[in-house]
Amino acid sequence: MGDWFIAGLVDGKVEGSGYGGKVTKCVPEQLGHLVIVKTRKESFKTGKDKGEVEASEENKGGAQGDIQDKTLFGNEVLDLNSMEHPQPFISTDEEGRLFLEPKMKNFLENIDHPLVVVAVAGIYRTGKSYLLNRLMGKQDGFPLGSTVRSKTKGIWAWVTKHPRYPDRVLLLLDTEGLADPEKANVDHDIWIFSLAILLSSIFVYNSKGVIDSDALEKLQMTSELTEHLRIKSGGNEDGEDFHRVFPDFIWAVRDFFLKCEIDAVEVSPNEYMEWHLKLKKGKRPEIMKANSIRSSIRSFFDTRDCFLFPFPVEQGLLRDLDKVPFSKMDKNFINVGNTFVDHILNNKATKNIFGKAMTGRMYALMIESYLKAIRDGVIPSVENAVDYMAEAENKKAKELAVEAYRNELKDLKCPVPNNTLLERDSKAKKIAVNIYLDRSLFDKNEEGSISLGLDLNEIFNNMVNENSLLSMKKSKEAFVKLHEPIQSKIKQGYFLKPGGYTLYEKDMTQVVSQYKEFTDLGDEAGAMLNEMMMDKEVERKQILDADKQLGI
Repeated sequence: MGDWFIAGLVDGKVEGSGYGGKVTKCVPEQLGHLVIVKTRKESFKTGKDKGEVEASEENKGGAQGDIQDKTLFGNEVLDLNSMEHPQPFISTDEEGRLFLEPKMKNFLENIDHPLVVVAVAGIYRTGKSYLLNRLMGKQDGFPLGSTVRSKTKGIWAWVTKHPRYPDRVLLLLDTEGLADPEKANVDHDIWIFSLAILLSSIFVYNSKGVIDSDALEKLQMTSELTEHLRIKSGGNEDGEDFHRVFPDFIWAVRDFFLKCEIDAVEVSPNEYMEWHLKLKKGKRPEIMKANSIRSSIRSFFDTRDCFLFPFPVEQGLLRDLDKVPFSKMDKNFINVGNTFVDHILNNKATKNIFGKAMTGRMYALMIESYLKAIRDGVIPSVENAVDYMAEAENKKAKELAVEAYRNELKDLKCPVPNNTLLERDSKAKKIAVNIYLDRSLFDKNEEGSISLGLDLNEIFNNMVNENSLLSMKKSKEAFVKLHEPIQSKIKQGYFLKPGGYTLYEKDMTQVVSQYKEFTDLGDEAGAMLNEMMMDKEVERKQILDADKQLGI
């Protein structure tokens, strides 16, 4: 199957770029000089490859370029470099309902660059925030706390220019600790966990100790994800559907105290994790439960990595880890942390949705859709979120395209020759089409493309009609002005004498000659000259008849 998109007809050739690449077919019913074109859609790989394709496309030709340091919303300028501390991102209102913080929503809506989103989740008080602080290059960004009470409520965020990829924005999400006994809402954890997965391009699960049956049991929510989120609006998803949406998975094991071995053979952290994710034999309930969790992790996340962090400091200093200088921390802990940071920051895969790299603006729309579904008691659907996001984006894309088209034509001083109008129309439509293609999303049934084509053609046709009317008006005024001396002579009886018709013809020939010297009357000048000459036919015959009688 192919995808439809619109392209401008420039110099007789269809030009434009779309989701699939080369133009392979033109629709017979061309809409004026705007053509609906069908492209061959290439098959996209899952995971980060998809986001990589779209992100690189968005940055072609320097249209995106390096990110500006500052973004403006309302009367406030937010500097990506000045966000020294994380901000509340998704919070809970007095009735326990999740909502997107307005300040962060406005901030996201002004980010037109692809996002790399890293979310960390895990059991409360297991040091999740410390991992994010390492990614921030700080020790005191996300609050760590030193008590058994969870510090992070809801989801907090920190946004900055990506330190290694200047065309991307890095968004770090710190989620509320899971299994906090102070929580009253039993569904709260699963929603936070589900949102962390849906909203991230890299999902870090943080736990303590070792990977064993107890650690797997704490990941029970992975086997419940299908009960709390949908990829397709009607359900019936398979593993590939989840791979297209779910992030890379990283298991960060803190305070790991064993040798990284399997059957007395040293293995890598990834091999250690994969061995524990293998299905185990047995029919006992606890084995089957653990296997269900193992199967879910393997099915949902096709890219998996593991990092084993040893104890960072001696037990007495753990409570104040954010104040312990790196020089006093365990070297192996520092080395694993450095490898962890490099692994994540070297991964430039953006948060994408069905192969489309997401900007901050798109991301905010998607979050609003998910949270509305949760508040309404409906299972969030990625497909529904895409529809919601696409509708808003395509509406805005169309508005911007139409505005650009009008701006390209507003300096035309009509009347102009039709060829000039057609040339300017083709150029303006090419610009409008590119703007629409750059911003539009998943144009269902090509409704937006066709609607834009019809709107631009209507504007063009109205301009053609207006140009024609102005040409007729200006041509008529020019002729009447040139004819005024003759009209004055007729009123004075100047031509009522022998040879008067010859004098009249001479004057009219001069009027026509002067009229044809005008170059700014438009394409209706010839037709209007013929019409005006026909209007003067009675006048000509009267002078001719009078001349004949006076010559008898």
